[in-house]
Order: sequence, then C-alpha cells, then structure tokens
Amino acid sequence: MAKLRVVPVIALCGMFLFLATCVVFLSTSIYRSVEAASVDHSQDRVVLSYLMSQLRANDGAGRVEIGTFGDGDALIFTDGEYKTKLYCYEGHLMELYALGDLNLNPESGYSIAPIQSLSIEADGSILRLIVTKSTGEVMHGEFLLSSNRKVAV
Repeated sequence: MAKLRVVPVIALCGMFLFLATCVVFLSTSIYRSVEAASVDHSQDRVVLSYLMSQLRANDGAGRVEIGTFGDGDALIFTDGEYKTKLYCYEGHLMELYALGDLNLNPESGYSIAPIQSLSIEADGSILRLIVTKSTGEVMHGEFLLSSNRKVAV
C-alpha cells in the first residue's frame, strides 16, 4: 500500500523537473533573440550617433566638406593641417585622421561599425546622411550646420 502512494509523488516530481527544464530552455531561447535584436538596434544608433556627434564637434565655417574616398561619399573635417575622413570601405564605416597633404589609402583608417554604404547629400547648410546597413536596411539622418554656410562639395 505504501508503494502505491510513492509512485504518484515520484511521477509528480518527475513532471515538475521536466516542466522546469522546458521553461529554462524556452527562457534562454527568448533571451537570446531579444538580446540579438537589441544589439542590432544598438548598432543602428551607434552609426548615426557617431556621424552626428562628429558633425557637431566639427561644425564650423569651412571645416566640413563632402568628398569621395573609399567606396563612395565621405565626410571630411579640416582642423588646421589635419583632416578627418569618415567613409565607407569594404563594408565598414571607417575613420582616417592624418595630415591633410598625406595621400593615404582607404584601408589606412580604422573600422567604426559594419555598414554597406554611406551616401551624403548637401542642400545648402543641411546635410542628409543615408546609411545602408549590412543587412540592406536604410537609415536616414539630417544635420543643420550651425554656421549656416553651404557645405563644400
């Protein structure tokens, strides 16, 4: 008689252990997918935030230019004899800081974040940045130069 009472208790404990294990694995799976989406979204914000903060830091009369370097458009900031170039090269947003008269290759810069392309349009003192992520998704940003001067193209 005592053995009959033990069987349901063992079955309930086994079922509880099985369900607890399932909940742990399901929770882990959900956490991983949420964390991956968070990282992707964070990288989106990093690219545009980085470009905007560089524009804010270098916003001044004659300091901001649009040129070509690497795989296309580039933001070029002049600070005395030095130039900082932000450009896309081989799937990465790159930054190159060097003397303005040095003729360096695009691979000389360092990688900031993975992107597919960077396009820059100027309309008077408004800059439109179009960043294509490595997934093909397009992000847009606009910046108004406080110097209210046209951007050198």
